[in-house]
Amino acid sequence: MDTVWMQRLRGFLRICFGYLTLITTLVSGFMVASLFWMAQHPHHYHYTYRGEPHLFLSASLIALSRLVRLIPLGMAVTYGMAWWTLKQGRPSARRWAIAASALMVLASGALIVSRLTLWPSRRFHGSFLMFQIFFLIAGILGLFVFLKSSSASMQSQSARVRGDGTSSILDLAVSVLALGGLWGGMIFYSRWGHQHQLPFIRGSVSLTVISLVIVITVLLHEAAHAGVGLALGMKLRAFVIGPCQWRVRDGRWTYLFKPAAFLSFGGSTGIVPSNPNQNRWIEIAMISAGPLINLCAGILAVWLTLSARGASWERFWEPLAFFATVNLVTCAVNLVPFRPEALYSDGARIYQLLAGGPWAWLHRAYSIVLSSTVSSMRPRDYDLNAIRRAEAHFKRGREALMLRLFATSHYLDTGKLSDARASYAEALRIYRESQPAVPPEVLTTFVFNSVYLDADASGARRFWDLFESKNPTHFGVDYWLARCALHFIENHPLEARDAWTTGTALARQLPDAGAYNFDRDRYRMMKELLDGISSAPDDCDVPEAVSEAHATS
Repeated sequence: MDTVWMQRLRGFLRICFGYLTLITTLVSGFMVASLFWMAQHPHHYHYTYRGEPHLFLSASLIALSRLVRLIPLGMAVTYGMAWWTLKQGRPSARRWAIAASALMVLASGALIVSRLTLWPSRRFHGSFLMFQIFFLIAGILGLFVFLKSSSASMQSQSARVRGDGTSSILDLAVSVLALGGLWGGMIFYSRWGHQHQLPFIRGSVSLTVISLVIVITVLLHEAAHAGVGLALGMKLRAFVIGPCQWRVRDGRWTYLFKPAAFLSFGGSTGIVPSNPNQNRWIEIAMISAGPLINLCAGILAVWLTLSARGASWERFWEPLAFFATVNLVTCAVNLVPFRPEALYSDGARIYQLLAGGPWAWLHRAYSIVLSSTVSSMRPRDYDLNAIRRAEAHFKRGREALMLRLFATSHYLDTGKLSDARASYAEALRIYRESQPAVPPEVLTTFVFNSVYLDADASGARRFWDLFESKNPTHFGVDYWLARCALHFIENHPLEARDAWTTGTALARQLPDAGAYNFDRDRYRMMKELLDGISSAPDDCDVPEAVSEAHATS
């Protein structure tokens, strides 16, 4: 199975464990309370045999009754530990996840069998049976995923960075807020609907409504980010809703459908500043637009729900109530600073911009680099002071790695090869020490830099193999440049020239922007290496040809 699928499935199952943790915790609370009631009223639990009191039977049944009441507490602990250890990337995560998956199969299977055999004539909501089938399938899937996964794959890929506004306590609070808010909201509006004798949705239609509401909520949130950003002069570069992904690749909009993203239940918006010196309040306004639209939509849906009795939309009151719940919870959750996976929440980003300090410098560095894709600014025009100030605070992880690569591009574009090599060496060190998760495009940059700056064939091959292991789907300018560099350093000049020719044709079609002009210049740099190896003596090796080309340039 593909690695991306495995990661998505683990994330999806972690959400299931968290949801079940909340449910079993609530149930165990009632059960533990009943234990105290039993202790205070022991006379209610005496049993007779043939009309006579039977102390042994009474004691046995009371003990069994108390044991049964503790089962939900054990389930809550198992699900909770599976959720928490997966969230934290602990070595014990695999064992807890296997135990939780097995428990999910046993519990859901028992409820399904009981529903179909013991109480076949009773009326149960169709959605109850469907939810049990859902968790039964999820449990079976969990056994497959976690039995197949190694303990190393459970490890967290990115450590928390000090000063980013997040913490493990806030992560826990967000999970409780999200699950508790959704569950509590559904209980509240269900009781309200029964009190007012409103119609409910039953069966498989309810799952369709749930899915549709979640998609619309995510669409509203991301559209608000994009709309406000565009209105304030920023440029849209990506728009992702679940498996549907629109991105600007090599200056053109492309569409990609990723089935694995079905399990992410989220979206993202890539919007970049056209002015690298834009006021931070513009970005804060763009970020705040997402939670704000969810708040407004939630309030409107609450009003429509409360006024549904006797109105033309009465039969749609339940979808409206669920829509209100999801939007209000989404607004609250997004305003809390936390880091769900690789990206920060809206609240964390706003905090970082307002707090200033290292994170403000980091955002400044990213704004500068991203603006080069929509303006004439090139890497040689980067504010190196901003990058260096951010570097002083970020020593490990993806942020530190990207800052060193930004500086490498700056030095490379200004022709300062010795400084570029030093900066790239720092990037290599950070990558070896922290192994941050990076997109495939970054790995192609490592391939090119390993060849052009270090003449390192083994390093280029290592990063190329890692790039291919990620199953890339886009083969654009960066891909062909890295392929050309790899063939060159491995002394395959004909294949290198073919890759260069294909990539150059694509590079000519790129828009007139600073980042793309730098890409065209990198092809020129590779052309100098190719020409150098062609004119070199037969006994000249590739590293010598690279050195000669650098000296000539």
